[in-house]
Amino acid sequence: MPRLRALIIMVAAANADNLRGLRHAIVRARGVYVDPTKVTDPITANTVLMVSFNLGYMHFFRNWVCHAQRLGLKYLAWPEETGAHKAVMDSNACRDDCTLYFSPHLSTMFSITPKPSDFRWMSFNAISKFKFVSVLSALRLGAHIWFSDVDIAFIRDPWPFLLEVQGDGRCDYVFQTNNRQLGSLYRRGSAGNTGFHFFRASPLVKDFLNQSISFMYRNKELDDQTLFWDHLNRTDYDLINETSSRWQSVNCGQSQSTNCKKLQICPLDSSLFTIGKANESFLREHASIIYHANYLVGSGEKRDALSQRGLWLLQASACQPFPTDRYP
Repeated sequence: MPRLRALIIMVAAANADNLRGLRHAIVRARGVYVDPTKVTDPITANTVLMVSFNLGYMHFFRNWVCHAQRLGLKYLAWPEETGAHKAVMDSNACRDDCTLYFSPHLSTMFSITPKPSDFRWMSFNAISKFKFVSVLSALRLGAHIWFSDVDIAFIRDPWPFLLEVQGDGRCDYVFQTNNRQLGSLYRRGSAGNTGFHFFRASPLVKDFLNQSISFMYRNKELDDQTLFWDHLNRTDYDLINETSSRWQSVNCGQSQSTNCKKLQICPLDSSLFTIGKANESFLREHASIIYHANYLVGSGEKRDALSQRGLWLLQASACQPFPTDRYP
């Protein structure tokens, strides 16, 4: 176990060049917005919006970029394998609002393939675990991480709402819920979605995430989402003290002590941060902030769902205007 834990902790820093490159990328990508005048608080100033993808989802990345650019967001793009990295370089898809970082070592270690992968295929599981290791690598360099999958469309700017949920920094972990019933409340013990979430760069979060990744390594047949939430919920009611490595997970605001050593988890409103089952009428009625094309099988179904809702903005390698008539 100690050897495995040490491997996970150091994986993204396998050599000095990797570590220097990632540190430079984190410094450049901090701040969420391209316009520095919009960065008015310390949480925003120290947050990196991160996205990762393989070659099979390159077109989803470029559609995601259309939404990010429209909102003036800057971000760290982390291709998961050589094909995706080359495609970004060749297409000039990463511009002034984008910081590109690639770790050949990490890609090789996880044997990431360039092909699209369906949920819970072995190749999908490898990619999903890669995402957690990349997040932990960035957290260890001191930045808060806001992670987004590329099959997400930003209807409105999500960051002000994420910042509002943060309040005075009470949330260690903010996440999109995965409720099949649209608009329902998150219930303690259920699973959230690991495609849209925020991690605070605190020792508690980094230690917990490190143990979660260790748990994932021992269960290679399952996906990151299942394993992460299984681990979190199995430690849900374990009390913390200074000598143990266990957590108690609570919803926002239930703990009043700043020294309680509890992981504070904060679910997002499922009407605003919607899953793939939400149709356009639901998105309009609830003034939803994001649409996440999950609960769909294969990249074709995901793209069709985004297109049907007017959220596939990429046409002939160029970004088309956002349909403000459909989402006023």
